Amino acid sequence: MEENFMVEYWKKAAVVGGLGAWSDAMDSLLMAHTIGMISATWRLGPEIVGILVGVWGIGSVISALISGPIIDAFGRKKTWVLANAITGIIYIYLAMAPNEWYFMAGRLLTGIFALMSTLAALYIYEEAPKDRRGFAAGVSGALGLLGALNSSGMLIVASVTGIGWRGIYWYGVAWNFFVAILGLVALKESSLWLERKKLMAEGKISKQRVPFRQLFAPETRRRFVLSALVYVCIATLLGLPINFRSYLELTVLQFPYELTGALGIVMTLVGTVGAFVWPRLSDKIGRVKTLIAISIVGLIGAQLCFRTNILVGVGATLPVIAFYLLFWCVWVFGWNGGTNTERAWSSELFPTSIRGTATSLRTIIGGLFAAFSQMITGFLAAYLGGLMTVYWLLTAIGGIGAILLLWLGRAPETKGIKMEA
Repeated sequence: MEENFMVEYWKKAAVVGGLGAWSDAMDSLLMAHTIGMISATWRLGPEIVGILVGVWGIGSVISALISGPIIDAFGRKKTWVLANAITGIIYIYLAMAPNEWYFMAGRLLTGIFALMSTLAALYIYEEAPKDRRGFAAGVSGALGLLGALNSSGMLIVASVTGIGWRGIYWYGVAWNFFVAILGLVALKESSLWLERKKLMAEGKISKQRVPFRQLFAPETRRRFVLSALVYVCIATLLGLPINFRSYLELTVLQFPYELTGALGIVMTLVGTVGAFVWPRLSDKIGRVKTLIAISIVGLIGAQLCFRTNILVGVGATLPVIAFYLLFWCVWVFGWNGGTNTERAWSSELFPTSIRGTATSLRTIIGGLFAAFSQMITGFLAAYLGGLMTVYWLLTAIGGIGAILLLWLGRAPETKGIKMEA
């Protein structure tokens, strides 16, 4: 009976975590879907757009500095619920922001607490059976991408009803509060985290007061550095364009609002399939082989997608739309699967005592790259021939870098390992 109960719970935890990822995806991608409308409201140039998007990365760095020790010290559930509730409060402020500078401050705070809830979702991997972690990651990731689909749908609703981007952010308020209440009622604290606390109380293991010291011990240092670099290449550089999608389509390719929303729905559905299929495949063939395959697929899609304006042209014509949509879908099919598979892989690399700290410190490094990359895109575009060229170059660095690190760096395979307290 107990085993059946636990199997049932890990599935429920994956679903609740997926609904939280739905919220996190909205927190991240609402900016991608509304930046075109926001820039039109306040008449923003590409430099300010880059800063407005990139300030999220600064918030992520701050979050990563404080989240790991908080998650490891106070528990996964408490941190996850509180972070989602605070994000909902910040969304009220964003919906009422009078100009881009107030909005920028809200984006900074959202980056802090939205990422904190993402990092706290370690309970998904800690509760899942060792041979089903990829499946759990796929369920969570697929539901998360439905959040992106939700925000794409809201873009269409906003354009038809006239509620504008502020109405979309009020919707974000309601969703974050819903997720916080759901987690409070449905989740239990991570069994691995509770087991470790019990062992420390019994004196069977010592409390690690300086988790960074253990993280950089010889037996874990190489794993951390390798995983951090893979994270930067896959999650940050290969995924950079996702935050600029609506600006790219509305400003560079000259698509109408309605088309942008419809394309977002198709792209998100494809990404949802990738988010489920790739992690599940990694349960079969291994995390490392899967991540290499993902990097190749994402690289090919990105290199063609971000040459659309050069190879095909601009404007809402069938050849332009078809070419851009096809190769964006190839790219997002790979990249979305990559982020979820990479999370499963990295969660298995470290012991429970430093898993939250390792995850947050990796995110600091990735956040620094993301913030810097996003903020300079507008300036790079002025010298490199436009935003499309910038995305083409940075995704190439990310995809090729990930392949070389995983292959030549002899990344450790973690499929099927047992997680211990």
